[in-house]
Amino acid sequence: MTLARTKSEATGAEQTRGRRSQPAGRAIVLGSERLLRRCLDFPPARDPAHDHCQTSRLGLAPPTASASSWPSNWLKAASISSSTPRTANDCKVQSNRSEQQAPQPSDPSPRMPQQTDAQKGCRSMDLEREAGGRRMLAGLLAASHLTPIDRLPYVVADHAQAAGFTQVLLYLGDLQRRVLRLLAGEAESQGHETELQIDGTTPGRAYQYGHILPAGPTKSSGTSWWVPLLDGTERLGVLYVEAEQDDDRTQEDMDRLAALLALMIVSKRTSSDTLAKLGRTERLSLAAEMQWNLMPPSTYADGRVVISASMEPAYRISGDAYEYAIDGPLAHLSIFDAMGHDTAAGLCAALALGACRNARRTGAGLVAKSEAVEAALIEQYGDHRYATGILATLDTRTGMLSWVNRGHHQPLIIRGSRWSTHLECPPSHPMGTDLGVEVITCREQLEPGDRIVLYTDGVTEARSPGGEEFGLARFTDFIIRHHADGLPVPETLRRLVHAVLVYHNGTLQDDATVLLCEWLGPSAEATDQASALAGLPDEHFQQHSEHRSRRP
Repeated sequence: MTLARTKSEATGAEQTRGRRSQPAGRAIVLGSERLLRRCLDFPPARDPAHDHCQTSRLGLAPPTASASSWPSNWLKAASISSSTPRTANDCKVQSNRSEQQAPQPSDPSPRMPQQTDAQKGCRSMDLEREAGGRRMLAGLLAASHLTPIDRLPYVVADHAQAAGFTQVLLYLGDLQRRVLRLLAGEAESQGHETELQIDGTTPGRAYQYGHILPAGPTKSSGTSWWVPLLDGTERLGVLYVEAEQDDDRTQEDMDRLAALLALMIVSKRTSSDTLAKLGRTERLSLAAEMQWNLMPPSTYADGRVVISASMEPAYRISGDAYEYAIDGPLAHLSIFDAMGHDTAAGLCAALALGACRNARRTGAGLVAKSEAVEAALIEQYGDHRYATGILATLDTRTGMLSWVNRGHHQPLIIRGSRWSTHLECPPSHPMGTDLGVEVITCREQLEPGDRIVLYTDGVTEARSPGGEEFGLARFTDFIIRHHADGLPVPETLRRLVHAVLVYHNGTLQDDATVLLCEWLGPSAEATDQASALAGLPDEHFQQHSEHRSRRP
């Protein structure tokens, strides 16, 4: 009896242990599920359950339960947690997954996919970063009114952090567009080069082609970029930007930051000696000091025309001047070459330019403008000073080019990157000589894509050490070849003038000026071609930015 009772009690205890073993196993699984849910709800950085959270995110089984024993909702939660976004790159991966899992067009009854927790997290993250970009721009706009140019790097550093930019440096091009020079205080310049060559460097390529280019890894976990700095289509320099993220949002914010900073810099340019000194690598002559302050920006573009100009020797320019202006559908183009190579030549060219502008802005035509210039020179100098020049007007609605020649080289037309020719027009006498030769208005019908080139004799008459001229053939061939290479127009002219300098052993004996205008068509809104020719940021990035700006 005792033996039987003992055996019965042992059997009962074993059954009790068996009944208890099943709930215990379930409790372990359910406890792990609760632990996983804690991981999904933004766990603190030093949560004691951190190791279990990491195990769950990797999709591993809890240490006391096999994967085969997980409930279906546990597996679903593990799948969600493995794709929970932590950075913008995680969102990029999540987006790719969503595209791969999207219903195919052949599916007879596609269902709209439900937004996952990961997608909601990415959307929230994107909205937060978008708001940060807006705070950066709004802060800089508010500060721009009272910020002197030497304080700009510090102000930019303060506000750029809102968009996730850990460092922003500003490099501006010099007068000859050979180097990029750092605009910075002592703190910012530590550890960074203060002068960068344009030719043969990554920041130089960003400047030359208008592309946002990677600068390489940073000391932290972020990335760095070289971003073109453009005022409209005038190339000012580049930004060096270190960013926490590497995605489309980052590039959009960098591009917008560069556009705003360019406007801020140009708004301070006429009153800032800091910018004037930064753009010089040697001292300007007195005539050059006057001339550069009279010139319009070196590049202009819209959907109808691309205009670009270059002058050398930049630090000793004297008698040359160029001018362009847009008046509704009309593009006015002028080039002047005053007699001499001294300060008096600079004064004569400045007077010719001022008289031309004054007459044009009162509605004078081409002949009347040239006569106004002549009258101003005779009044000031008698018959002791004169200037040659071309004054032209392009009607962008029709492509009709009209011009007068006042004793200057005939305009050059380059068509289809295949051939070039001078436009014939009977020249009149140089302005200021009062010789009484009739001034004739000539006309030429252009085709879309035609390039009109106005130039002074310093370009074609530059001589090599052996005495050979650079020549018209070499001049036109250079423009055609570099256009075929896909270079932006301002970069073609930069290289052309530098080639002329090299050909003349680095020192020109006469001013060399080129003014180029390409007619694209009648529409100011069709800007794709103008964007490429002027060297604006990549077309695909612009289209992407426009798409992103229209999203809800």
